[in-house]
Amino acid sequence: MPQPASNSLDQTGVAIALSDHYEFASHANLSTVGQYTRFDSNAYGYGPEDMVITPQGYNWSRRGKEFQFLSTYEFSKNEWHGTHEIRVGVDIDWRSFFGTTESLPIQILRVDNSLAENG
Repeated sequence: MPQPASNSLDQTGVAIALSDHYEFASHANLSTVGQYTRFDSNAYGYGPEDMVITPQGYNWSRRGKEFQFLSTYEFSKNEWHGTHEIRVGVDIDWRSFFGTTESLPIQILRVDNSLAENG
């Protein structure tokens, strides 16, 4: 594929997490986790020429983000008609996805390089 119709791939990402576990004097436990993740994947064309898509090729562009917060509280063991471990908690999960596509005219080729579709 000539450079004016080829693309440049750019991928970046980051994940940051914080975790804490605390045990109270009563032997109850509080566990907390917070995490943020971001991923970007972009393909940009080098020039204004028509793009050729073959059966072996594909393109994509996306941005995804996620924030998660998880906290659980485990009460101290309770001896009442047996042993019980009671836990309560909250899980907050926020995700977003964003994607755009801007395409020039394309040519779709068959395996033998003959034109299958022009769009």
